[in-house]
Amino acid sequence: MFSTPRILRRLNLTLLLAVPVLGVILVPHWTGNLLINRAIAQDQQCSSWRKGNLELADRQAKDPKKRSRIYSIAFNPDGAFLAVGNYDKKVEVWEVSKLWTSKAAKRPKVALDFPRGEILTVNFSPNGTILASGGGNGIIKVWNWQREVTMLTLTKHSKAVPSVLFSPDGQFLISGSRDQTVKIWNLKTGAISGGWTENEEIQKLALSPDGRTLAVSLGGGEIQFRDWQTGNSIGEIGKSKTPMYLISDMAFSPDGKTLAFSPYSAPIAQQPNQVCFWNLQSNQLEQCLSGHTAKVSSLAFSPDGHCLISGSFDRSVKVWRVASRQLAYDSIENLDSVFSVAFSPNGRSFARGSADGSFNVLRYKQ
Repeated sequence: MFSTPRILRRLNLTLLLAVPVLGVILVPHWTGNLLINRAIAQDQQCSSWRKGNLELADRQAKDPKKRSRIYSIAFNPDGAFLAVGNYDKKVEVWEVSKLWTSKAAKRPKVALDFPRGEILTVNFSPNGTILASGGGNGIIKVWNWQREVTMLTLTKHSKAVPSVLFSPDGQFLISGSRDQTVKIWNLKTGAISGGWTENEEIQKLALSPDGRTLAVSLGGGEIQFRDWQTGNSIGEIGKSKTPMYLISDMAFSPDGKTLAFSPYSAPIAQQPNQVCFWNLQSNQLEQCLSGHTAKVSSLAFSPDGHCLISGSFDRSVKVWRVASRQLAYDSIENLDSVFSVAFSPNGRSFARGSADGSFNVLRYKQ
C-alpha cells in the first residue's frame, strides 16, 4: 500500500529526502519564505474561479432522453474552437466566442459524421488543422475539420478506442484500445508504423509535455509508463504493490513532474472518488484529495499548472489549487453527471460535457 507524505505547512524549512536520510538540512529562513510565498502566489492564480467572477455559456441537449453522453471535449490549440463528441453520432465543432450569443449558439460551426457507436475521444493536432476521434466500435476517424473532409478511417482495432493522441510533430496518431493494443499510425499514409500489446484492456492514454513518455492505464489496475515510439517500459504504478483497479482518467502537469489520476472501484487510499497525485521524480504517491461523492471521470490541468479541474458523476466540477492541494471552486450548473472536462489554452475558461448530451463553458468575466 502506498503511503501519503504529510505536508509541513508551518515550518520554514525543507527536508531533502532524495538520498538516504543522514541528517536534516535546514534551508535558510528567507528561502523557506520564498517557497511559501511562491506557493501562495500560485494558489492565488486559482482564486479567480469563484462565483460572481464567471460567465456561463450553456448548450442544452436537443433531446436529454436520448442520453447522448459527451465522453470527450477538447479545445483547439488557440482556444477559438471546441470539439464535442457524441451528438447523434457526430463530432461537433463550436466557435467558442459565439457560445455567448444566443442566435449563433444554436448550431455548431461544423458537424462531422461518425460511423455507428459512441464517440469516446476527440483530439486536435498540434497545429489545429486535423481532428481525430475514436469510438466504441473500434473505429478511428481523422478529418481536416475546417474543410469537413475525411482524411482517414482507421479500422484495425477490434474493440473500443477510448484514447487518441497526436505525436508532438503531428505526423503520427497514438491510439489505445480495449483490445489491449497501442497502435502508432502514420497520418500521411494511414499505415501502422508501430505499437505493442499490453496484458490488460487499455483504459486511457496520456502523453507527457515533452512528448516522450506515454502513460497507459490498464484494466488490471496499474499504470505503465512507456516510450511511445518503441513501447519500452520506463516505469509503472500499482503492479508491484496493491493494485489500484480501474483508472478513470489521467493528466500530466505542464512541467511534467506530476501525474494526476483518479482511481475508482478500490482506490489506493481506501477512500472512493479521489483525485491523486504521483510525483514522477521521486516515484511516489504524494496525496489523494477527497471531495467528490461519486466517480471522478475526467481531469485537466490549467496551462500554467496551478489549477486542476475534476469532473464527476456527482454532477460537480471542482477546481483544485495544486500547490496547497486545496479546493478553490465547486460548481454544479445545469448538468447531469460530468463525463469530460477541458481547460482552454489561455487558462481563462474551461468546458465540461455531461451524460445527457449538454455541455457548457465557464470563463472569467471580460
